[in-house]
Amino acid sequence: MAGFFKSLIFVIIIIFVGVKFNKFYEKKKANIQNNIVFITFYENTCRSSQALVPIVEEVKKEFPNIQFVYEDTYHKNNLIRNYNIKRIPLMVILINGKEADRLGSYHNYYEVKNFIQKNMNSFKNILFK
Repeated sequence: MAGFFKSLIFVIIIIFVGVKFNKFYEKKKANIQNNIVFITFYENTCRSSQALVPIVEEVKKEFPNIQFVYEDTYHKNNLIRNYNIKRIPLMVILINGKEADRLGSYHNYYEVKNFIQKNMNSFKNILFK
């Protein structure tokens, strides 16, 4: 009978440790993905910007762990200078606060989605080498 209880306690400890590790891993994974920010620079008066913003909104649904930010550049010279914006619309991906990539001009749904996926894959390759 004592052997049974020892085995039972051992199994309970293994399950408990496994659950704790899984929660730790999921939290770490979420923190890693939250370090990715997708910024869309646009202007309300720009037709390409007006067409791109709804596309980014659709793509956003497929990447719930990425933070999406929209910045209207109208009369924001400091913002334009800080991000070296030459054309609008512009999409920039920041990873850990640093610019990883940018994509200027209007792009369709699949191009925007592929742009994000490419950068997410390179980000994972850097972290998990």
